Amino acid sequence: MAGAGLLLALGLVDDLRDTDYRVRLLVQGLASLFLVIGADVRIESLGNLLGFGTIDLGLLAVPFSVFAVVGMINAVNMIDGLDGLAGGISLIILSSVATFAIMTGSALMFPALILAASVLGFLLLNYRFPWRRKASVFMGDAGSYFLGYCIAWFVIALPNDASQTIAPIHALWIAGFPVTDTLTTMWRRRRQRLSMFHASHDHAHHLLRHAGFSVDATVLLMVLMTAAYAFVGLGNALNHQLPETALSYLFVVSLVVYSLLLRSILPLTKPFRHYLADDKVTTPTDG
Repeated sequence: MAGAGLLLALGLVDDLRDTDYRVRLLVQGLASLFLVIGADVRIESLGNLLGFGTIDLGLLAVPFSVFAVVGMINAVNMIDGLDGLAGGISLIILSSVATFAIMTGSALMFPALILAASVLGFLLLNYRFPWRRKASVFMGDAGSYFLGYCIAWFVIALPNDASQTIAPIHALWIAGFPVTDTLTTMWRRRRQRLSMFHASHDHAHHLLRHAGFSVDATVLLMVLMTAAYAFVGLGNALNHQLPETALSYLFVVSLVVYSLLLRSILPLTKPFRHYLADDKVTTPTDG
């Protein structure tokens, strides 16, 4: 709660006026320490990620966990670009966490359900419905920082709560889509010699909007992709269809494929633009 409160304060300041990215990372790192050290929620092991045995982090557990929490905070913040997008993606992830927690009796069940219900209530005012074509409320940095922080908590704590059933790679897949989008965006910026820490219109939702997709179609497509990632993680955690190593390499493949698809977004989406375009909105708009 202390870390979440700190992030909420940072987000409110950031919503009123943009803060330097170094200040944001510093405060996010401090908030992560509240979770990792204060609440003892950390990544102690990566599991059999590469196929050569269990990877125990040892002394690297704390810095790696802080890095992971800060990364998830910013991953959710970066996808908050269209009405209903960050909320819809977060709802899928939180619902997946809650489903798994219910099936395993994890103590994360109630926090995940409460937060999922809160996000659902928020979406009733943030999503574009036929009778209301503009959101009534917005998440802002205060909301996205908080959501990213809580999702990081759940994703890290799940393997610790049910280590016999869920591995770290399963948890990564559950929250895999925002991670994939963030990593591919950072790689694309690095190739273009652009800053990875400044806001830019080069995320997947921006590219889909530039390609002519409506806001509703873009949000629906990205929420479905989030559900696909979560389904792989949840399904394999419950049924163990694929070993951990195969899932980790498959995640790398998904990163490469996703990056290539975004590079070819214009020709690939040309056949569908007529059906998914919105004549009323011709330029990308941030929510």
